[in-house]
Amino acid sequence: MDKSVESSRTAITDSFLVWLNDTGVKLSHRLVGEVKLKDIYVIPDIQEYDEKTEKLIDIHTSSSVLESRENFILSGDEQIGKTSLFKFFYIKILKNSEVCVYLQAKNINNNYEKAINEALESQYINLLLPEFISYERKTILIDDFEKISLKKNNIHKFFNYLEKNNIRIIVSCESNYSYISSDIPSFDSFRKPKLLELGHQKREELISRWVSLGKEESISSEGENYKQTDLVKSKIDGVLKKKIVPARPVYILMILQMFEAHKKLNVELTSYGHCYQQLIYANFESGKIHKEQYEKYLNVLTELSWWIFKNDKNPNYNDIDIFFDEYERKFLSSDRNIVTESLIGCSILMTDSIDYKFKYPYIYYFFVAKKIAESYTESPETRKATENLLKKLHKEDYANILIFVTHHTKNSWILNEIRSCLKEQFDEELKRITPWRGSDLRGFQLFPVTVNKFSPSIIFFAPIKETNFSRDQLKFIQNFMQRIPDLVIEQREISTERKKKNEYLDNQEKLNNEDVEQDELSYDILSNINKVFKSMEIAGQIINNRHASIEKSVITNLALDGIDAGLRFLNFFLNISDKAQESIVRFIAENIALDSRMTNSEVKEHAEQAYLHLTYNVLYATIQKIAHSIGSKEAFEVYRQIESSKNTPVHSLIKLSIDLQFNKTLNIQEIIRLNQCFSNNVVCQRLMKQLIIQHIYMYPVDFKEKQKIAQLLNVSLKHQRWMELENKGSSLKIKKSAS
Repeated sequence: MDKSVESSRTAITDSFLVWLNDTGVKLSHRLVGEVKLKDIYVIPDIQEYDEKTEKLIDIHTSSSVLESRENFILSGDEQIGKTSLFKFFYIKILKNSEVCVYLQAKNINNNYEKAINEALESQYINLLLPEFISYERKTILIDDFEKISLKKNNIHKFFNYLEKNNIRIIVSCESNYSYISSDIPSFDSFRKPKLLELGHQKREELISRWVSLGKEESISSEGENYKQTDLVKSKIDGVLKKKIVPARPVYILMILQMFEAHKKLNVELTSYGHCYQQLIYANFESGKIHKEQYEKYLNVLTELSWWIFKNDKNPNYNDIDIFFDEYERKFLSSDRNIVTESLIGCSILMTDSIDYKFKYPYIYYFFVAKKIAESYTESPETRKATENLLKKLHKEDYANILIFVTHHTKNSWILNEIRSCLKEQFDEELKRITPWRGSDLRGFQLFPVTVNKFSPSIIFFAPIKETNFSRDQLKFIQNFMQRIPDLVIEQREISTERKKKNEYLDNQEKLNNEDVEQDELSYDILSNINKVFKSMEIAGQIINNRHASIEKSVITNLALDGIDAGLRFLNFFLNISDKAQESIVRFIAENIALDSRMTNSEVKEHAEQAYLHLTYNVLYATIQKIAHSIGSKEAFEVYRQIESSKNTPVHSLIKLSIDLQFNKTLNIQEIIRLNQCFSNNVVCQRLMKQLIIQHIYMYPVDFKEKQKIAQLLNVSLKHQRWMELENKGSSLKIKKSAS
């Protein structure tokens, strides 16, 4: 028995201890015989709203619930981890020398004293209700409250009994039930936070725990764990994308398990398409759909998704009958009521009493793409629909459908279509005046700077070619490079820097969720920029998923087309920046002057600095974006070949960024070579230094190696030795306390 979860006066039964350690998902790990919940559990965050104003009060860790003696009703979507959180609460409460009892709401009846006593008998050795009540500090955890059979009056009596006996109450329920709970007076005094899905920081914590299982903890292994964690996280983020798969622990663990099935965490043997298909099969299994019926249900879902796609709406109750009438003219009949009820029961479909819809976006994308992949060569209708998808690639739904098409087919037509789409991006003259607003920059989510107002008009006539970042092309910001402070390798805690990055990614996702539909921006610069990077992402997905099965020349051409599209955008941007410099600086200066006591010359100086800083940040962020979209660890030789054949500064920077992002290593000889190449190009040299320094902030690097890099790059190493010694001491303290 695990003594660490026993109170001084109580002992947990063996059967309940097994349940407390159960992950709820069948997991196997190559280095660990049994994966226990405590080994991988990550405490989720909660958010609270003001019930009157409905404004967000705060987001904080759910462990804060135990710091208060108030009563709580925690709501959350299905499979978000409510029961696992209660297991964590239970153990935490016992470790605080308190007592706790866990109850399933469905087991509570009018004889609630008996129900509590039975729960105590199953959970503790020699602890019954009278002794439980005698404890000064005690808690009852009531799970799945939406399943309670008590009527409102009896719920009130039940809660009165608990409060009379000074028992703290923590309740969990489905998100939908939380709205109904407002009609239950007993909940008026309860705090009502909502359980959140795992953001980037929480995902990293969970994955880090997974990759560390069975490994001996040491400072020397820290860097390797970070690299392995990032490798797996990048794959999982690729599957989750922008919340098309819920970022819930159960889904992340299922995906990890799929990777683990290949005996290693390097997941090149599986495709994202396989992951999505296995998630759908898991839903079928949970809904008790027999395997021999899978093909029928897959076919119904394929046709239903296509009906929704063609009609651009979800079917209502009348439409669903129309759909099945059409379906049964082409395929063998099925009991439509059983089929729809089964699909709702296994969380594939959902209904709001008006419409039927797919519960999660990935399921819809998966089946629309399946239809396109299967019928493209034979169906003119499908080819026309695909052409429309490519034209409106800036729309998130359309881009996602095309990404899923690449999971379903290895046919060359999708490669040809994507390559053609990439070649068309920013390849024509722009023959009109176009406003470029600050909100456009934020909407694009590439630029790390904040722009309040930005509305000067620009006009651009020259044909657009790929930029090369030559010294002459970047001449207009070279003076700026000489005026800004030198880069320094500062003292920074790696875990803090990684947390900042994850917080930034979470904020970007929140901003993206607030974005307006971009269809009305079809002819705006923003939609064209988005189209470039969406098509690059699709090309990158193909490279990552199919690098082992398509010829190297095909990968090279696809990578080249993707990089070229990004570089045409950069050339477009550089021309705008150069030609519109005077009007943009004047506009920024006017805005600064409205709220400033600076002199006119100072205002102009600040405006020029702001403009050049924005321009530089766009260059840096776009290089990283191209590398992230097109890059692949497995295809690195292709990027090396592209750099060699192109022989331009920008291609060297892209290859460096891909190397750092995907191989996560610092090559001293490569740094020496690039430093020499960029000796007469201060902008590229600055970009190179920033890429390398950012890598040092994210991964442990030996102090001597840092010294050598700092010397090569001619940057100072600020307090780094002291910092490293402090970090080692902190790490050892943490490991000692954990043991």
